[in-house]
Amino acid sequence: MIDFLSNTAANLVGTFVGVGLGLLTARAVQRRAQTRAEVARLQRLIDRMYRSRALALKPAGPPRTTDLDPTERIHHDRVTSAIFGIRDLIETAAGTFDPRAKAVPVLDEMYGAVLTYLNAVEVDRRDYVNESMRLREALRQAAAKLKHLHSSLVLREPGGIATQP
Repeated sequence: MIDFLSNTAANLVGTFVGVGLGLLTARAVQRRAQTRAEVARLQRLIDRMYRSRALALKPAGPPRTTDLDPTERIHHDRVTSAIFGIRDLIETAAGTFDPRAKAVPVLDEMYGAVLTYLNAVEVDRRDYVNESMRLREALRQAAAKLKHLHSSLVLREPGGIATQP
């Protein structure tokens, strides 16, 4: 009878340990898949900013005081439209992350930088080129922070494709 009880107890302990290990393994696999998906979303965002002509490096100048000519107004509208697209990508990426993820505050910084640009050009669009370069720098710094959080990210300069031969 004692052998039966000790064998039963050993079997129960073994079963619970096995279930516990199985749950831990499943959680580790799930976490790894989640991290891979987060990195893929962040890489898509970095790649999209890299392909954006709106963020191509332009020489900064003094604040503009003259009105935009028709060609410049069209360019302003295109740049601002592209930046709206980037804002939407940032928002989409942030919305798919666990709110406790380390990348969320960085994505919030990026979103805030875009809002700063949009607010500035809404008040006075004449200086949109300098504002877009400030935005470019803020996004570049944020991408570097993301790279620090996820070393597998490939860091690219925002608007960098426009400077390729």
